[in-house]
Amino acid sequence: MSASTAAWPVTVLPATTVTLRNGLNSYTGVQDTFIRSDTPNVASGSATTLRIDRGAPDTSALLKWDLSSIPSTATVQSATLTFNVENGSTRSYEIFAAVRDWSAATATWNTSGVSTWGTAGAKAGTDVDSTELGVLLWNTTGSKVTTLNAAGVAKIQEWISNPATNKGSAIRHYGDTNAPALVVTSSDNTATPSVRPTLTITYY
Repeated sequence: MSASTAAWPVTVLPATTVTLRNGLNSYTGVQDTFIRSDTPNVASGSATTLRIDRGAPDTSALLKWDLSSIPSTATVQSATLTFNVENGSTRSYEIFAAVRDWSAATATWNTSGVSTWGTAGAKAGTDVDSTELGVLLWNTTGSKVTTLNAAGVAKIQEWISNPATNKGSAIRHYGDTNAPALVVTSSDNTATPSVRPTLTITYY
């Protein structure tokens, strides 16, 4: 066989899929809470649900997964989020990357629990980035899955490659009165650990 027509073997690396949920395989890396405009100084870090609402009051969920178990050299192919919906909504709620450190135990509408938000409700660009990473639109209850978009996959990649940039995410859509709240089970639910928020990542 001549050099010009030689076929060289190609090694295809198998994909790895990791599922991250508090209590699964001893994983404890999820932090979550929600903040709400009508109780601006109250922390909800121990609540067993996360409430996401579009007005009267505005509320935002904050979630962060520790991704340190994934090699920093990994190439992310896809990522999904799974939630157990306890109250569905006919309205959509978007996922954004947080850019300010926050504490699940002490974050409120007025403070991240680490510092004061740039604007109350984490509305400033110094609090949360404006690029949409995915969307939740579920009007029925039960287990629901959303797939992160290309920007979402790129953000997961960034967090894995440079862990210091991982500030977690905010899920919200402020300013729409009379919209039904989306309520999902939080990582503090102890009755049924299998329904806690779950991040699934496939990488090479």
